[in-house]
Amino acid sequence: MCDTTKRTELEHLRQFFRYCQDRGWLAKNRAKSIKQTTAVEEKFGMEPDEESRLFAAIEDPALRCFCNLMRHAGLRISDATEFNASNLIARVCGKGWAVNHRLSTCAGSCMTFDRSTK
Repeated sequence: MCDTTKRTELEHLRQFFRYCQDRGWLAKNRAKSIKQTTAVEEKFGMEPDEESRLFAAIEDPALRCFCNLMRHAGLRISDATEFNASNLIARVCGKGWAVNHRLSTCAGSCMTFDRSTK
């Protein structure tokens, strides 16, 4: 069973026991004492030196821009290939621009933008 499923099931059990205790059917909520144990998995990703070596090895400026867009905007490859300036929206609070994740299906190119202006 997946860790999130286990956590959800345990939370449902705790809520049920809390309900029973609130109704006076139980004197003690024994589900509170159950501890969730999860295996800590190493997250996928690159070390900072690996990332800098990877970007240093990219010679094509368009490909470097494309990779930077995916890296810093958190876009999937399919979203990054459809990206263009119309996908930028002004932030509600703070400075700069945000990426509208409901990207249109237009064929766009990787574009740079100045975050300091609206």
